[in-house]
Amino acid sequence: MVRWSRIPSTRRLLATEPARRLVRAAVGLGLALCARGAAAQAVARLDVLDDATGRPLVGAVVALRDTDGRAVAEAVVGTGGTVRLAWRDSGVVSVSVRRIGYLPWQGPRLTMRPGEPQALTLRVAMSRISLPTVEVVAKGQCPRPSEPGLVADVWVQLGTAITATRLTREGRSVPLLARVVTRDTDPRLRLLKERVEGEWIGAGRPFVARSAAMLRDSGWVRFEPDGGLQAWAPDEEVLMSPDFLAQHCFAVVRGSRGDAGRIGLAFEPAPDRVLPDIGGVLWADSTTMALDRVEFSFRNVAGTMPVAAPAFGGVVAFRQLEDGTWIIPRWELRIPKFRRAPGERGRILLEGYAVFGGDAKPTDGR
Repeated sequence: MVRWSRIPSTRRLLATEPARRLVRAAVGLGLALCARGAAAQAVARLDVLDDATGRPLVGAVVALRDTDGRAVAEAVVGTGGTVRLAWRDSGVVSVSVRRIGYLPWQGPRLTMRPGEPQALTLRVAMSRISLPTVEVVAKGQCPRPSEPGLVADVWVQLGTAITATRLTREGRSVPLLARVVTRDTDPRLRLLKERVEGEWIGAGRPFVARSAAMLRDSGWVRFEPDGGLQAWAPDEEVLMSPDFLAQHCFAVVRGSRGDAGRIGLAFEPAPDRVLPDIGGVLWADSTTMALDRVEFSFRNVAGTMPVAAPAFGGVVAFRQLEDGTWIIPRWELRIPKFRRAPGERGRILLEGYAVFGGDAKPTDGR
């Protein structure tokens, strides 16, 4: 028996949107609370321009960071060049700008106070990043993005795209036509059957990953007594989480064959990680550093699988639109299916894979 995490049905998704579920008497109270919350925010309105051209720095991620360096507000620069950042606190923050393919830019400090909006034009001069072709890592080391070096440099670039994808989804700024598809394949991933499970238009995302904390504590695969299993794919929130970064070792790799011209950030579970986990590669264009996809497969599962399933894993693709926003246009999770060979003592065989996946594209043709 094979199980995998399912998304809500189309009917359920559409039913959660309308405001008719709210009690009419509570609407006025809700609006009042929203207005009060907005008034308590410290707001900065920033025009973010390329210093060389004077044009908007489309696609850059702008953040306000507190004195500990944590991002307290973030936004993606669109074609107009203006971002609005709100912070539910007061104090001194610094402005940072990250743009894929460039070194991070550190801007001015701002004193933020509720009711005192800031307006500022930033002329950002950024330098293109230049990565060494190779970095020697001593045997037994477990490089992480928090440590200085090539891994950290590459992670800043890929993390910018992942963060922009999250911000695009949270801002609900790109309506998507999404489709969920399930496929049955043989052990070599040759297609046997395909079913479109549903289509809809929305600004969210048709799949939901498990939280980073649950993956940390329970693992990425759950085997059940009746022989079924559940497995989870990473999303942008999990990939950027401190738990994921702390539980994996990273290395920079160069693409070959179909990935020639790409640079990858490979990741594997840390040596002390014993729960089921994932390993794989985040692939990006080696010239522009634009993130293309993350490919992954499941680790620490060999002892609990009846037979090997080499394709047990999946892929999550990323795409930047012309206005600087990012979406996940394609995703796939491959779950193995097993069967027992004929006979009283028949061996257990890999029958194939149940593939849960889908695709999404902007409804406005972007």
